[in-house]
Amino acid sequence: MKTKFYYFTTTLMIVVIFLFFSCNKNEDLVKEEEKIEKISVKKPYELIEDLAIALAKVFDESKETRDLIKGEALKRFNHDYDVLLMLIKDTDLGNGNTLEDQLNKYISEEDLLVLLKEYPTLTLFVPSLPENSFSAEKWNTDFEIPKVAIRTYNNVVPVYNAMGESFTLLSDEIPGFPIVVLKENERVVVRDNNLKNIGVTFRSRSTGVDFQFIDPNFDNITENLKFRNSNILIFDYEKYQKGIDSYDYFKNNTEGWQRDYVYYNLTKDIDRGPFDLRFKESVVGFEMINNGLGNVNKISDQNDEPKLDGYWHLKPLVTTPGGSGRSFYTPWTDGEFEFRIKVYHGAKNFGGSEVITSFRVQPEDLFKVITNTSPRNSDIYQVVGVENLYVNPNISLFEWDLNYYSYSAKIVVEEVDQSQTQKVTQTSTSEFATNFGYDVTFGDTVKQGIKFGSSTKETHSFTYEITTMLDNDNLGEIIINFGDEIVMNKDYISKNTRKGEKIIPNFNKKYETGYYRIYIAPKFFD
Repeated sequence: MKTKFYYFTTTLMIVVIFLFFSCNKNEDLVKEEEKIEKISVKKPYELIEDLAIALAKVFDESKETRDLIKGEALKRFNHDYDVLLMLIKDTDLGNGNTLEDQLNKYISEEDLLVLLKEYPTLTLFVPSLPENSFSAEKWNTDFEIPKVAIRTYNNVVPVYNAMGESFTLLSDEIPGFPIVVLKENERVVVRDNNLKNIGVTFRSRSTGVDFQFIDPNFDNITENLKFRNSNILIFDYEKYQKGIDSYDYFKNNTEGWQRDYVYYNLTKDIDRGPFDLRFKESVVGFEMINNGLGNVNKISDQNDEPKLDGYWHLKPLVTTPGGSGRSFYTPWTDGEFEFRIKVYHGAKNFGGSEVITSFRVQPEDLFKVITNTSPRNSDIYQVVGVENLYVNPNISLFEWDLNYYSYSAKIVVEEVDQSQTQKVTQTSTSEFATNFGYDVTFGDTVKQGIKFGSSTKETHSFTYEITTMLDNDNLGEIIINFGDEIVMNKDYISKNTRKGEKIIPNFNKKYETGYYRIYIAPKFFD
């Protein structure tokens, strides 16, 4: 996930240099170039280990530092428990020292400057670990002294303690002890006016460096609420009651369509009615299906090759030798998944349309990771399985008035890895209902007859402009029809969620690919 699982590597350093110099140079950093020239023969990526050890030592000796990192992580400035080192390195710890002063006892000022020049988005991430063993919220800074891990490219995670000692966590292992992850930030870049689709700008006051969110949806500084958080699992039955009741009128959509009742108040006895603007198709559920472990690997995979094409790409930081040869990725070293839902619909008046919406979800809300205590260390959890969980994103999509929109819509779901986009066009053919006309009784245009009525359907071809998110994981597309059943019966079914078993209406389960199932139903809006 690119809240996700971004890894560090030593390769393609020329791309790193190119990306740095393509950004707007900050005067404060330029002034430090003479200091940088004086440093040791170590290369920037080789200094990452030195910084990890320095951080571990500072965590051990400074409660003030532990308090600082916990407090900043809880702010979730990019909706994750991330702390951008550049933003807090000059923070007064209340004892006359800054964080940088503390670090400079174990890593030189020049070496730290090299790291921040090469990797200006260096970040400390506080993970949420199994069995409530550790998280930003539960971190007791009085006595819990975290070790420091480095997020790596090949999923073998090196961990350092205050003694400078290190060990590795294998790809299917999760720590059960306090730990902070050193990584690059995948949601933030140094400001560059040439970057496409860039988001809100903010500044490091101490250094004057300007940063940007790669998408406005990651901005939690100005409390941008466009990106929905699917942790809200409360199901508001009243908002979907009419869709549930539609089963009483059109049991299996043989005599009429359930959405005819919801949107036009049509029944077997009422054959005409105006469109009800108070309803909108909405995502009422989402879950990965089939192999849970394979799903984690699918949506946490990424293209590790930076590209010299003028766009921003993640640059992995460091590769660790060795490895277990196991396939499980390490979600504990990063935060949320982001999913993008794209809807393609034919419209009579303005051709093909693309509607894009998104939601975020914590890994533990989407997957239940089953662990045992590792045979090699009782403080480490070993992953033995993954179960898929149900979430309710509670996202609205579109109003389905057949007088304007086509009978079918295509929905594409992607797991977001980058915000770099390109536009492509695609032609599609859609069917339209023609049984609409003005009715004096209603004083409005009404649908005349259930289904397509006695009129002949119209077919139109449309050209869509499709937004392609480069390097995203495309999880497949589904087709939803106006005539599909909303609910299969009046029974309720049980779904497993992070907060336990949940009872939901028996919504149509046909909308699935090999990776996910999505539940869609009309929702009432006051």
